[in-house]
Amino acid sequence: MKKLKFAKTKKVTLKRAKRRAWDAFAHWYRRKVTVSGLATCYTCDKLVGYDGIQPGHWMTGHTNTNYINTKYIRPQCYGCNVGKKGNQGIFWERIEEEIGTDEFLYLRQHNKDFKEITVEDYLAIEKEYKEKLESLVI
Repeated sequence: MKKLKFAKTKKVTLKRAKRRAWDAFAHWYRRKVTVSGLATCYTCDKLVGYDGIQPGHWMTGHTNTNYINTKYIRPQCYGCNVGKKGNQGIFWERIEEEIGTDEFLYLRQHNKDFKEITVEDYLAIEKEYKEKLESLVI
């Protein structure tokens, strides 16, 4: 008698789920901040095309609190986000001016707060941002 072969379903790991959530978020974010195919880098004011703009974090470390959180993210060009490691000095000055000192200090203080995010949470975040992206694309 022949054994039936079943397709193995891959279990989604936390790492993979986090990556999928980030990819969905980043795609939505780039689309959200571009106008007529261009976006302005938050730290150097350079105009950058859709493919060149990145979601840059003003707090480094990518904790679960700030990783996919628009309060900690602004559009940056590759040169500022990667080459200048976020261009943090200018980023901090501008973000504090934009959101106010009280909010700035609060977010800085709570950046490293522990926040457990499960595979299911990340998959829900992925779904949320894919849906948000569809609502942007008309």
